[in-house]
Amino acid sequence: MPPRTGFVAFSLKRQPMLVRRATIFYTRALNLIPLLENKNMELDLDLLNELISKRSHEIEAIVAGTGYLPRTVIGVGTFLLDNEGNIDLLTSKQQVTFEKFLKPLLNA
Repeated sequence: MPPRTGFVAFSLKRQPMLVRRATIFYTRALNLIPLLENKNMELDLDLLNELISKRSHEIEAIVAGTGYLPRTVIGVGTFLLDNEGNIDLLTSKQQVTFEKFLKPLLNA
């Protein structure tokens, strides 16, 4: 069978076992980097509560035009309040929402 031209395939099954394990380990390590960076951050829960309850107009302003809904950002903030600000419990999508919208407002 002639080789396909213009086609590049990446398959872990065809690589030696050592390369496969190294590739999987490296991929998992890259996925953990953002989680490790967040461990040192302490949230001011009073400020977060104030932001969600009294300064929701700021959330609406920062979210405008991004495709995100303000209630999504408020939901992530409420989740953090319910879990004592433990960022490690957030899913990857929730972490992105936190980093994009809540963190800048909390640091301002």
